[in-house]
Amino acid sequence: MIVNRLCLQKPERLEALGRIFLLALFLWRLMERAMRTSVDTTSTPLTGWEKQATERPTSFLMVTKFAGVIVVKLGDHRQRARPLSVVQPPYLTARNVSVACCTDCTSG
Repeated sequence: MIVNRLCLQKPERLEALGRIFLLALFLWRLMERAMRTSVDTTSTPLTGWEKQATERPTSFLMVTKFAGVIVVKLGDHRQRARPLSVVQPPYLTARNVSVACCTDCTSG
């Protein structure tokens, strides 16, 4: 009901909502493609469902692996509430993202 009240009142708003969904789908697919390309080039499968190796990781799988990551900000310093599990760093490497991506921040 909230989305209906906010977004579907005017055709311009409905079009904007459609564009947002299309952009989100594009980013979701781009993330998946980058992971699969990395797996193909390095020949190193990632940990999938039920700790089984997979050569075709999905974006949904990656999102579920990082669901419990919490970053705490204390003043200007950021740190994770818990260290990364052994499953998470290979996913970051496959995406070309540093392990310190959320904690090393120069712009506050």
